[in-house]
Amino acid sequence: MCLICVDLQRDKLTSREARRNLDEAYINLDRQHVESLLKLIWKKEDKELQECYEENYLDWNEDSYETD
Repeated sequence: MCLICVDLQRDKLTSREARRNLDEAYINLDRQHVESLLKLIWKKEDKELQECYEENYLDWNEDSYETD
């Protein structure tokens, strides 16, 4: 496994950082590894989006708005 994969799995990289690192390293990786790395990045993006959604959804509730 490459360092990008390891750091992604250990939650030491954001999806954006992983994409940036992949952009620098993809020439040295074989096609199958790039595909598996992209799948890891997509999973990480899904996780980040879900966390963002949950965070914003929990902050937004009807009780926070005053009604007249």
